[in-house]
Amino acid sequence: MVNGRFATFLSRLILALSIVWVTPLWATGSSCADAVKAKQSHLQQQYEREFLKFSKSAQEEWNRELLQEINSIENDLSRGPQKWTLLQRLGFKKVLGRIESPSYQEFVDNYIKLANEIFGPGQAPILPGVVMTRSTRVQGPGQRTTGVFESDIILITPGVDPWPTGEGYRIVSANELFNLPYRAVLNGLKSGRFPLMEASHDVYHFISFLMNPSYTKLLFENVRKAEAEVYPIGFGRRLFYLLELISLPDPAKRKELAQFLLFPKRQKFEKYQDFFAKQTTEQVISHAQKLIAGLQSFYIDYGGGMSRSYEKHQLLNTDFEIGVRNQIEANVLFHFYGNPRKDNASLTSDQVSAVQLRILENLLKMRSLSAEEFKPIASSNMYFRPAFIITTEASPDGSEKRQLRDDYQQTIDHLIRLQVARLEYFTWMNATQFTIEKWMNHGLVLQVSKDPLFDQMLADSFGPRSNLPKFFK
Repeated sequence: MVNGRFATFLSRLILALSIVWVTPLWATGSSCADAVKAKQSHLQQQYEREFLKFSKSAQEEWNRELLQEINSIENDLSRGPQKWTLLQRLGFKKVLGRIESPSYQEFVDNYIKLANEIFGPGQAPILPGVVMTRSTRVQGPGQRTTGVFESDIILITPGVDPWPTGEGYRIVSANELFNLPYRAVLNGLKSGRFPLMEASHDVYHFISFLMNPSYTKLLFENVRKAEAEVYPIGFGRRLFYLLELISLPDPAKRKELAQFLLFPKRQKFEKYQDFFAKQTTEQVISHAQKLIAGLQSFYIDYGGGMSRSYEKHQLLNTDFEIGVRNQIEANVLFHFYGNPRKDNASLTSDQVSAVQLRILENLLKMRSLSAEEFKPIASSNMYFRPAFIITTEASPDGSEKRQLRDDYQQTIDHLIRLQVARLEYFTWMNATQFTIEKWMNHGLVLQVSKDPLFDQMLADSFGPRSNLPKFFK
């Protein structure tokens, strides 16, 4: 009896303990899961609020910049009307003298819809991505972005990708970091994402992706295949050129192009030089003006900087401002180099002659200046002064005396003749032999294979002192 009572007591004690101890343990686990879920929900809402704030900022910036750019787009000979049509389909509108831009999410949704039409449902190689990082914010405009590390950067396509599950991420603006670290862009491309920040420049990358599907596929496929712990410096430079600056003649317009050019021949560059050497100065100048007026209509813009009509025609152009300031201003892409004592015939650029046509245009502008207009430029201490028409002598006091060369006009005429030959050669060779597929497959590899014809074409087209031929070796 006692044993029975003890057994009953013991069973009741065990049951009580299970209620007191076991049940709270189970309940505590449930509470933890709920807390984690609530925290994640709060975090996602926080990122969503930050995104909506960023979207408003992007809309305002796109409105402002595109209003400034609309005339350049409409007058762009290289498929300007098609670019504007795509911008409209992406949600941009011109209303009573102003631009109304889509929200960021509307842009993404419209882009995906268009990409599905072009590449097939769900087959778009590259989607727009918000740039996010955990790095500390850089204080103040214009400061070096030492606080942002490429390993911290991720690209998120709103509405397609979930927001990060980790804390501490924030959206990076173009004002803070317009040029993303190279590896961050590379990693994004490998995952099919490319940055879309609030600068209108980024919008035009996606215009190019839609207008040039073969280019877009090759960009994604070749970058994805290029795997390395440490990428060769040449690979990054080639990627930059092919992403930003490349513009090539349209092979489909070859027949019309042959009628437009003076010397449409698959010949060595020396033959082009010989041909234009036999033309009178008046003939060369007349043809240079014709090239400036119409050559772009035969070209396709692939790079983002070239697809953006305003950037191609204004920001990448060297502006010669003569008059009140008595100086020549030059954009960083167009440093005029060339020591007249060493290479009187070379006109090269520090990085890349991004728009060869603009160099020709500016040479014609220089030709129109009188000696009196040139003299203050020649004697200035400007970094961008045109060294190829200036002599430098040491003064008794040790300073340098600069003055305009007596034969400056002949030098400019020679350079115009040279640039016309280069443009004709580059245009015809790339219209008939070196397509965009060739450029992408040749350039977007870790180690470029030897191609003497391609190498020679680059060296002859851009000049022996240009860096571009070096990038592709």
